[in-house]
Amino acid sequence: MDIKAINTYLHWGKGILPFLLILLSCSSRPSAWQTDRIVTSDSKYDSSKLTFHAKDRINGIDLEILKTEKTSHLYLIVHSAPVPPYKKDPKSALVTFFKEGNKEIFIAHRHEGGQRLRVPDALFEKIINALEQKESLVITLEGYSTEVNATEFPKFYKEIQSNPLFTNPFHLPF
Repeated sequence: MDIKAINTYLHWGKGILPFLLILLSCSSRPSAWQTDRIVTSDSKYDSSKLTFHAKDRINGIDLEILKTEKTSHLYLIVHSAPVPPYKKDPKSALVTFFKEGNKEIFIAHRHEGGQRLRVPDALFEKIINALEQKESLVITLEGYSTEVNATEFPKFYKEIQSNPLFTNPFHLPF
């Protein structure tokens, strides 16, 4: 490699390095909360979903709030081994909920396969109220645990509660 080629390389490197540093510093950390909405031509089939993705995909628990026109449900989702049934009942699982040092235990409905649990309405209301107050929570299942950071929850929850400003007028037939 000759001197001219090295100088050209260094010249371009000096211009690219600051650009790359600026580009990397502008990227923000993605939120653990994610919204999704399905809008159909008939509003009774519309739904909104708010998902909290656990940091630990193996031992963590994802939260999913599913809202339709008339109902809202909270699901706990694990991604590795099934949650063991509670007292040999394949349709139930034990959920422990910690908020500000208080511990509450509930029985959740265990779906087929054991990796998705529907939280009872009483616990759903307690979790939503705590998250709306920006109180962090810890939820545990047998073999799983996750800390739910509530700082961004109110903004995302409000988003799924409201109607979309724009709906796509085109619906494909498949």
